Amino acid sequence: MNNYSQIPDRTTAILGKGTDPAPYIIQSAERLENAGADFLVIACNTAHFYFKSIENSVSIPILHMPLETARFLHKKNVRRVGLLATDGTINTKLYQDSFQA
Repeated sequence: MNNYSQIPDRTTAILGKGTDPAPYIIQSAERLENAGADFLVIACNTAHFYFKSIENSVSIPILHMPLETARFLHKKNVRRVGLLATDGTINTKLYQDSFQA
């Protein structure tokens, strides 16, 4: 487990008003891989906006929460879903795009 509270705010960056957190998240992912992690889970929904960059930085699998949620709901035949999320998560359409995929 890694908790790096100095990572800049994802929503602020996504909205174009803050520091890019990707290098910090990538550094954390690499640190976890080097420590022997078999796979990673990104617990922050908004951080999934940087998923591809993180995925490209490590050789271990990363669980993609929005895609896994979409797969689960599809399997359960759920058709209507409410989303409580940050402006960053909503603006990036992480869940909307995952549901359409």
